[in-house]
Amino acid sequence: RHQINEVAQANSILSAANSTVKEEIKTLTGIIDNLKQRINNLEAKMLAMEGSKKKGRKITAPTAGATPHLPKYKDIYTRRPKYCWTCGINPWHHSVNCSICFMGHKPDATMGNKMGGNTKNHMEKKE
Repeated sequence: RHQINEVAQANSILSAANSTVKEEIKTLTGIIDNLKQRINNLEAKMLAMEGSKKKGRKITAPTAGATPHLPKYKDIYTRRPKYCWTCGINPWHHSVNCSICFMGHKPDATMGNKMGGNTKNHMEKKE
């Protein structure tokens, strides 16, 4: 009987420790996810800065409702549409080639996976 009580007590202690470990794992998983996102953002900024240095452009932080200044072309509506996280749907470049990136720019964004980027369609005809 004494051994049964000891086993029950040990089981109770292990159960409490297991619960604590589960909470710590949950917290650490959240921290890791946050760090991964920050790393992705920093990598995107580095890529953008490398591209900007080549073209002499500056990386900017977006303001509410801002759209980047994009070049104007007469044949814009006949070009094949591309997608850029900063610029939206456009005839000029894909996200990975953007040289006017807003902070948080995601170079892996595509037409099929916008990753929360700009949804403006610069290819729509203005009347």
